[in-house]
Amino acid sequence: MRLLSFILVGALVVPTACGADLREVSVLEEIGLLSAPGEGWDWMAEELTTMREADHAAAFCMRQQGYEYIEWSPQELVFAPIVNADLSPLGTAAYAEEVGYGILYNLPNSIRTHPSAKQNPNDVYTDGLKREEWFAYNQTLLGANGGDGIRRPSVNQELYEEGGCLGRELRKTGEFERSNLRGTLFPAFEDLKERANADPRLLAYDDQWSTCMAESGYQYESSRQAQADFRDQFSVLWAGTEYPVDGLTRDDLQALTSVERAALYSQGPTIDESQWAAALETEIEVATADLRCQGKSRRNDLERNVLKSLEARFIAQNRDIVEQLRGSSE
Repeated sequence: MRLLSFILVGALVVPTACGADLREVSVLEEIGLLSAPGEGWDWMAEELTTMREADHAAAFCMRQQGYEYIEWSPQELVFAPIVNADLSPLGTAAYAEEVGYGILYNLPNSIRTHPSAKQNPNDVYTDGLKREEWFAYNQTLLGANGGDGIRRPSVNQELYEEGGCLGRELRKTGEFERSNLRGTLFPAFEDLKERANADPRLLAYDDQWSTCMAESGYQYESSRQAQADFRDQFSVLWAGTEYPVDGLTRDDLQALTSVERAALYSQGPTIDESQWAAALETEIEVATADLRCQGKSRRNDLERNVLKSLEARFIAQNRDIVEQLRGSSE
């Protein structure tokens, strides 16, 4: 499991095209830094179930501590539509034809999880709280992760140390610790990918690919550059979002009833639908051309082989953490 709540693996995991069923599983796959060839979305559905169960238990715990809490997970907004859409496996032509690279496809829901998004229904309870009250609420929910590292007197000591109502439930799955461990490897894994992309085999592949893309009217040096372009477009679209609560002061919000405030938050952000649809259509066209130019020899397969050839050094440099992750997944 990857625990959607604590890591954004999609930004780091290297998706791959379908491969043979019988193959050696790399250590990078085993510890969750590299996705398996032809991997579907079952893992995401499983983790959503885990998050829902943990959030349900956390709500009961919060009520026991004297707080109101509405069961809510930002991951539900982003990943549930993907699971329900029954998308094709990552890296396949069918996936590209459906959603492109998968960057802009779920934008209307993804922007609701941005750190500054005004979508959490529990803001109805926390807006307007005094500073110390706010810290107490968040520390009861998230433990030390819910504040400045100084436990408020009203927060149960044991609960605080266990990660709060939500963190305690997630720890029961064992994935909380694994996710934290995995997160410490992200910088080293990014360095590993940079070394892999500088490999002569991948550079030659990218040259041939970019020539093919140019013939189709697209000027990109690599697939990574194309995907970065659409991530930039995502940021532009995100910057143009507006919320019903924008412009309202805290006093304005406090003057509303809880029901009125909940209605405002539930509306979420608005985006330029026509601009988003046009950008998504272009992404699908580019991603489809990308795979067509890759042909039968997929770049991700080559990148996987290069990464595997370099992983021995990665393992040696991070042996303690790697071994902990391997042991915890058994």
